[in-house]
Amino acid sequence: MKSFKLVSVVVTLIFFIGAFGQKQPIDKYSIPFKKDKDTTFSYVDNQGNIVNLQGMPYIRKSWPEQGKWKVLMYDQAAFFLAKSGWYKDPAFKIKDGLFEEFYQNGKIASTSAYVNNKKEGAFRSFYEDGKPNEITVYLNDVPVDSAWEYHVDGSIKFRGFFDKTGNGSASEYYKGGKEKLSGKIMAGKRDGTWMVYDEAGLKVMEVNFMADSVAKTTCFSADGKTIAKGDCVFEQPAAFPGGEANWTKFLQKNLRYPNDAFKKEIQGIVRVQFIVDKDGSVKELSILTTPDKSLSNEVLRLMKQSPKWLPAIQYNKPVIYRHIQAITFRLQ
Repeated sequence: MKSFKLVSVVVTLIFFIGAFGQKQPIDKYSIPFKKDKDTTFSYVDNQGNIVNLQGMPYIRKSWPEQGKWKVLMYDQAAFFLAKSGWYKDPAFKIKDGLFEEFYQNGKIASTSAYVNNKKEGAFRSFYEDGKPNEITVYLNDVPVDSAWEYHVDGSIKFRGFFDKTGNGSASEYYKGGKEKLSGKIMAGKRDGTWMVYDEAGLKVMEVNFMADSVAKTTCFSADGKTIAKGDCVFEQPAAFPGGEANWTKFLQKNLRYPNDAFKKEIQGIVRVQFIVDKDGSVKELSILTTPDKSLSNEVLRLMKQSPKWLPAIQYNKPVIYRHIQAITFRLQ
């Protein structure tokens, strides 16, 4: 419904490393899940898929209750309750009930309710200090009534008004209160022609949507009237040059399994956060989660060797992009 947010994306690439001619250690994390009465524990990824590999973002605890399945997701690095929810099925595919997410300080990050995998009622999210971030009302997974989103300073970032079928209109705003873009909503998705403005109020782009997908873009010169020639990109995330295929080749050529970690059979996922600047430079590297310091150091060494990325584009201009990359070290 809302515009693509160029703030954070997670791309996970599983990188398998073995030592040819050497005896391969047993994957001690492939053993059956630990059981405690009727409660099951397992390692899971960001989507809740069972991986059973140390270093995954979450440890999931689940059990049957009141005819459903209760699930708690703990952050493995800091070990705090990160998510909770209810499912209809033991495969955890059908959401049914209250879902909540939490910050490390214990404050609520978001809360929503589902009925048969569809959002029902108010979705609310909050900043880490407890200030409201978003509130959207849903009916059968479609936004109805109204939707509001706020900047950190409390000013309006987004607002929309819809009928019971999800038809209506919406607008986004800069921090100063100037309108950024606006258009129609059909069945909860952007549709038709949306106008994009700069902070001075001049039109910089027209974007034609079909069910939330960009069908056509038209850019304008500095006067806000003359159609500009050349490329006209609405929003595009930063990317490694050549795409995922070249990223895989880069890993295969440059990533090394630390000897100490190999000997100790240490494996798992390292999540590194960095910024792709407007010129494509990789900056401000920081490790978010890791199973071992030696693996962290190897990922940092690797990323410092990275060529410039293709910068993110928003409204046909390069923008700073914060990215999270997950790299898995797995012995086999």
